[in-house]
Amino acid sequence: PAPLFARSPVWSLDQATIAYVRACQRSKPGDPVDAAYLSNLRLRVANQEGQAALEAGRYDEAQARFAAAAALPGGQDS
Repeated sequence: PAPLFARSPVWSLDQATIAYVRACQRSKPGDPVDAAYLSNLRLRVANQEGQAALEAGRYDEAQARFAAAAALPGGQDS
């Protein structure tokens, strides 16, 4: 696993993750996308960018990206 997950190998089923799984498993082309999933996309991107910076050893950048993610709606929950 990626270093971040090796240190904390726990998956969390938050509402956005559940909405994503449902969209992948149950939706058909043309179906509307679950609002819980859409509203959380910016947060997921910011966390992914922080994770990539962390894995590359760019710790200051990682901290800044995780702080930016924490400031987004729902950021304290992820």
